[in-house]
Amino acid sequence: MERSASHVCEAGKSDCGGLSVLLVAALRANQVPARVLVGRWAHSSKSGEQLEGENYYQTHVIAEFWADGVGWVPVDMALGLHKQPPGQEFKHFGNDPGNFLALHIDPDLVLDRGRETVRIPWLQGVAYWVTGRGTTDGPRFKEKWEVTEKPPGKQGKGG
Repeated sequence: MERSASHVCEAGKSDCGGLSVLLVAALRANQVPARVLVGRWAHSSKSGEQLEGENYYQTHVIAEFWADGVGWVPVDMALGLHKQPPGQEFKHFGNDPGNFLALHIDPDLVLDRGRETVRIPWLQGVAYWVTGRGTTDGPRFKEKWEVTEKPPGKQGKGG
């Protein structure tokens, strides 16, 4: 999916990633520090769960902007578009319930592989690249996103 700000404006719609990119572009154009957070919800995926016809593994993208005296303010553009009950219209603006795991900041993550760099737009799952001869036709992946809560005091080594 094309998620550039210009494409989202032209299309008039996008997913959470495209909407967050659009907000961040508008804020940065007005000298407001802003960033896109690419990650997943801290909730286990459910077998067979789909979003727009694709298997859904709790991937999500939100935005943040910097407010002096406040810090980074989260904005969930995609969830903010849903109609909210009276009194909760700003539920997804400035509210962080702590259930989102950011895996990287801004799209187009650049990985340094020594002699070459690899660009990955949204690193929310497995990414791979190969060298040599052969083909990568027909790869199959089985994914499961499981979040397990640990009781306080049972953090494991070093924790």
